[in-house]
Amino acid sequence: VEVLLEQARRALAAKDYAAAEDLCLRLIARHGPSAAALLVAGEAATKQDRLTDALGYYAQLPEDASRETALGHAAAGGIDCAWLANM
Repeated sequence: VEVLLEQARRALAAKDYAAAEDLCLRLIARHGPSAAALLVAGEAATKQDRLTDALGYYAQLPEDASRETALGHAAAGGIDCAWLANM
């Protein structure tokens, strides 16, 4: 789990957003959703201008008050605000 997640984070940092998202999706398929994987997948989708997909990842974050959940909700709020500003 940690190996795939670390690879996804490195891909995200290297701006290989498609690879980062793919690694997260593989992780989720094998081990179920985790806040960390959903957060990275959401960031990767956002960087690819796939905001609906990003919001979908963020919407799956557990309501457990974890750091990843808080960051994901903040990112989703940023996407919503950007959409409203462009209307």
